[in-house]
Amino acid sequence: MPESRGAAYVVQKAEERHIGLIELWALDTRGRLQVLTVLRQELEAVLELGLPIASRRIAAVPDETWVLVADPLTFATFPRIGHDALVARLACDLQTPDGAPVARCARTILKRQLGRAKALGYSVYMSAGLDTRFVEASAAGSAYQSLSPSRARTLARDAALRAESLGIGVAGFGLDADSGLWTYELSTVDPLSLADALVSLRRVLGDTASSADAYATFMARPWAGAARASLALSLALVEGNTTASAGTDVERRLPTDHERAFAARLARDLGAIELVARPTVNGRQTPGAMSVAPASSADGGTAVRVLGADANANPYLFLALALGAALDATVEVERAALASEGALALRFPLLGDVLGAELLAELIAHADADARAWQAQVTALDLDLDRAC
Repeated sequence: MPESRGAAYVVQKAEERHIGLIELWALDTRGRLQVLTVLRQELEAVLELGLPIASRRIAAVPDETWVLVADPLTFATFPRIGHDALVARLACDLQTPDGAPVARCARTILKRQLGRAKALGYSVYMSAGLDTRFVEASAAGSAYQSLSPSRARTLARDAALRAESLGIGVAGFGLDADSGLWTYELSTVDPLSLADALVSLRRVLGDTASSADAYATFMARPWAGAARASLALSLALVEGNTTASAGTDVERRLPTDHERAFAARLARDLGAIELVARPTVNGRQTPGAMSVAPASSADGGTAVRVLGADANANPYLFLALALGAALDATVEVERAALASEGALALRFPLLGDVLGAELLAELIAHADADARAWQAQVTALDLDLDRAC
């Protein structure tokens, strides 16, 4: 998006398009979308001062007030279904009331890794493939089932068109008839834009399905025996500052001599990346599902592809950890002797380096709680909670 899209541009466009409502978006630590909505009349003040939000809506921090700080570059008209007035959305970072970045803000965590890449002299490009499954309540009303292929095809097409109107770079989409999963391939962009696009696409898919009394779920396995919905990521680094055009093949952007180092480092750190890439026990029902592979292109260029993340993972944290591991492969990092082979944070220093100690502790606590509540068959309530993503 052009840098000219500052606060004044956003206010002007909101007035010109007669946009009635503006949604401010942020993800909680588990990847679920949190939305605060303001009227157009409040937009200018919100862009200047931010909007308070209770910290407990984002993380396990019960008694603090944080501030949503909208990113003007993410302003776009959002095709909300069932609204008379036009709706727009702004992705947000989180700050404390005194203006300091919130350490647990997923978007800020990804920005830190992008800053690190820039300091090392790299440009970063990523693309992704996102799976979803269109489902409806069964006749009994106590379980879910896949939509008929014809209904699902209509929803998939409508969602792609709505995504295009929002500026999401959907390079293509299609159905795997055996699994019933629809996969949306997103074009090559910078990591922050890709993470924003993944959040937006999940919302578009959910709204589109809801308009037809159906659901778009990103849960790894919404019922026993279901094929696993996942999120695949392609990552490349380029020396110097370059610009990726929409639709550029990311596989052409990674120098061949970096392939083995990147792939080896990412493979080594998959145990760490899984903490955010496979955030629920439901997704962990298939142990070892994540993998790393080089992806060769016709001209001999290569890229690293990370496979097997959950479709409902927090994309900012997933991309931040993948990028952090790739950058670690380019530099020598001195590590102290490990105090305990059994401690996740000690076995994978990447986690503390990228996420910070407080967020890491919260995510581990969530994983432990999930493990205690493990169940093979997902309930209707679980699926309803998943739809809140």
